[in-house]
Amino acid sequence: MDRDEQKVLLKEAQEAAMLGSKLTDQLLTFARRRHMDAQVIQINDQLVGITDMLRRTLGEHVMLSTSLARNVWATRADTGQFQSAIVNMAVNARDAMPEGGKLVIETRNIELDGDHADFHPELRPGQYVQLSISDTGSGMAPDVRDRVFEPFFTTKEKGRGTGLGLAMVYGFVKQSGGHVTIYSEVGHGTTCNLYFPRVDGIAPRQSARDKGTTDPEARETILIVEDDERVRQLTITRLKLIGYQVLEASDGPKALDLLAKGHPVDLVFTDLVMPGGMSGREVAARARQLRPGIKVLLTSGYAEELVHGDSLERERLKVLRKPYHQADLVTALREILATSAV
Repeated sequence: MDRDEQKVLLKEAQEAAMLGSKLTDQLLTFARRRHMDAQVIQINDQLVGITDMLRRTLGEHVMLSTSLARNVWATRADTGQFQSAIVNMAVNARDAMPEGGKLVIETRNIELDGDHADFHPELRPGQYVQLSISDTGSGMAPDVRDRVFEPFFTTKEKGRGTGLGLAMVYGFVKQSGGHVTIYSEVGHGTTCNLYFPRVDGIAPRQSARDKGTTDPEARETILIVEDDERVRQLTITRLKLIGYQVLEASDGPKALDLLAKGHPVDLVFTDLVMPGGMSGREVAARARQLRPGIKVLLTSGYAEELVHGDSLERERLKVLRKPYHQADLVTALREILATSAV
């Protein structure tokens, strides 16, 4: 064996060792056993510092946009792992947009009450910095979405991924005391929400359920349109808690059928993106044709920039961003119901 052959074999051995080290590191992160050099950080500052690198990583066919809220609370995390997590998520989003698209990174302060435990039991009530990464890619079916954080699970072709990228993100966020959720619809895109606890945050406000939050003016009937059975039933409970009469539909056509049959409805509360070919916007338009003057409130878990467009404003449609506090729901419904007919 000559020296050149020895050099090739040595290089391959070094690369294999580095890959093994990287995989071990990612597995330790997922198992929450990797040492973390956690320190108090400002997430907005961290994102600004890696924006140029993200643009180079994404390439020219993916447009990167950021919407960073002012006065975002401080949190505690390992800066190196934080940056790796953001890059991992950006790469996954890029791969879901082979023909190009848009990636939006958002931050905001959010206070979650006890009601949110019904949706995500691992997300404890409290104050968080929410970091959302949304793409306009292919989206994920529920069976894929429910497994994306499993180690070695991947939908990519052989040789294009280890299946540890998102597992590492999950482990890092959980080790930081937070949680990760995913909102995705096939053909529409995906939003990953990372929740980091506020440093020295004050105690959360009492749960809306415990306080019995109601609206003394709530005498109207609301039609809830939501394809997810669990979310729909929880929303019905929240609406009844406020004081409204509630009708339900699992998709747009069923909602329009209820309206066509003459059921009394004052407001349609619908998810913006639903499977089955009819969006919340289309439901709103058809509902207004069937019932001139009916009120509509949309809700969505996607990035604000991807759902709040000029067209929605022209159509006088308001979007309530998920997750929302019970008080936000009370206020949004009352504001819509108090407006004059379109």
